[in-house]
Amino acid sequence: MAVKETFTAGHGGSRVASYLDIARYHRRGSERLARETVARARMVKEHTDRQSEPRVLDLGCGGRAGVVLTLHTLGVPVTGIDYDVIAPRPSVASWLRVARRNGIERAAKTAGRQLLLDASYYRSVQRILGARLRWDALDVHTMDARKLEFAEDTFSFVFSAAVFEHIADVPRATAELARVMRPGGYAYILTHLFPSLSGGHALDWADPDEAPRMNTRVPPWDHLRQRLYPAHVYLNECRAEDYMSAFQSHFTVAREEYVTEGLNLLTPQLRSELCDWTQDDLTRRFLVVLLKKPG
Repeated sequence: MAVKETFTAGHGGSRVASYLDIARYHRRGSERLARETVARARMVKEHTDRQSEPRVLDLGCGGRAGVVLTLHTLGVPVTGIDYDVIAPRPSVASWLRVARRNGIERAAKTAGRQLLLDASYYRSVQRILGARLRWDALDVHTMDARKLEFAEDTFSFVFSAAVFEHIADVPRATAELARVMRPGGYAYILTHLFPSLSGGHALDWADPDEAPRMNTRVPPWDHLRQRLYPAHVYLNECRAEDYMSAFQSHFTVAREEYVTEGLNLLTPQLRSELCDWTQDDLTRRFLVVLLKKPG
């Protein structure tokens, strides 16, 4: 039986235990996630304040649409898209839409997140931002990044965080991104790199340098070794050079940076076992690029 593809719930077979792990992780990290949301929105606003008639696309805004909501509150014209149904507020209608698109399990996960976790997250965003969030006329759409339903030259700025690693055809999505961007426009893209210690999306290794899990059952770099604990999400397994090749086909790279992790855990034995990967592959957590569309 074919399983519907969803970029945020993997290819079926997700265990209840994995969802409980996700819930615990997000509950622990709610304040940090809220700070990241506000910081990212302010970064985007700083860029767009220098643009004439700005319009922002948040590509892969997630079910919470936190950056979209924050930018909207700040008065920035913004549109959010995600492959899955975007449902910032709980409602039976939104749960039914999720169920029709991605199945009952995914709908139950969305309802659980909204009812148990989201209120605290939004309160934190509001407090950190120092303004009441504006929910009116929020512009969000369910859409495939590989087939954007926008006219050419629509957006002056594109923001995308931890999304491209979940896209099955990166070159196609990049070409679509270039098509809908205005000449001279910018895209800020943060990608979680698959070969990194946390790249397999095992939550035990989610923040290895900040909050190491020394007693974890998941071996380091398990997703490159035995794959005993497969990811609960779809991952395309691209390396940094795969993304850069796609990006450079359509954009000028204004900035290229890496956030690293896990070097202290890369023992000589592991390094020998993972000899098909470079040290950079294994220790670069995030690729962060600022891209400019020529013109």
